[in-house]
Amino acid sequence: MKKTTLIVSTLLVAGIGLGSSILLRGQPGQPSPKTRGAWVYKTDDPSKMARDVETIVVATFIGSHPGRVVPSSTGESSLSFELNDFTVEDVVKGAIGRGPMTIERVAVSSSPDGPIAIDYDGGPYVPGTRYLLFVNQQPESSFYYLVNDEGRYAVSDQRTLIASGDGAVAAALDGKSLSDALTFVRAAARVR
Repeated sequence: MKKTTLIVSTLLVAGIGLGSSILLRGQPGQPSPKTRGAWVYKTDDPSKMARDVETIVVATFIGSHPGRVVPSSTGESSLSFELNDFTVEDVVKGAIGRGPMTIERVAVSSSPDGPIAIDYDGGPYVPGTRYLLFVNQQPESSFYYLVNDEGRYAVSDQRTLIASGDGAVAAALDGKSLSDALTFVRAAARVR
């Protein structure tokens, strides 16, 4: 190989490496991109959600209490969970009986700048309120978690659903009567 070819190849590789480094890092003076949380499960089809989720219940929220606190790997921040206690009144789908059920949800994240309240699923539950809930059970735990922001519907005094999320599933169920929603969800959950 000629000396000139070697020098040109080396400069080309170094230039590509430097250029990609600058592109990936962002522009000087601009904040670097931040990772955002995302729901692991999301669908636009309410029938598919009813089939895919492990448990669907109508339950009344009793109260909440602090749960576990998970520190970040750097130790600079932490994620606090709360445990939300419900009484299950109607099991639409799942291996849970009527009676107590606990849903774990992220409550607060702490950072060097102070606590950050997290509202990704409609915020804190309202005591005494009935909900239609699409949940899965955590592995090796008795706690459940909401499948996504479209898995929670408050039941109004008029027995209609009020969605906490937005998207196709929430749009399909929001404003429906509880009885119509349960008929739809039961039929969809049986179809395989």
